[in-house]
Amino acid sequence: MLAEYEHPALGLVRSVGLPMVVGDYEPEYRRGPRLGENTTALAEQLGYTPAAISSLARRGAFGAAGGDRSAAGD
Repeated sequence: MLAEYEHPALGLVRSVGLPMVVGDYEPEYRRGPRLGENTTALAEQLGYTPAAISSLARRGAFGAAGGDRSAAGD
């Protein structure tokens, strides 16, 4: 079974889908996050405050120090 979804940079992407039928379940196919796209949301779910996340980003915890990757696309 093939699955299809739209990707902002690649257009229509075809991938391997769920190989079986499971009741009325219909899987949702979507692209994976870009590097750093959901860093802030994940850190917040782990209990980090916005100030702590900014501090970690400035010290390079999410990539090059000083970069603003933690806020990219959240």
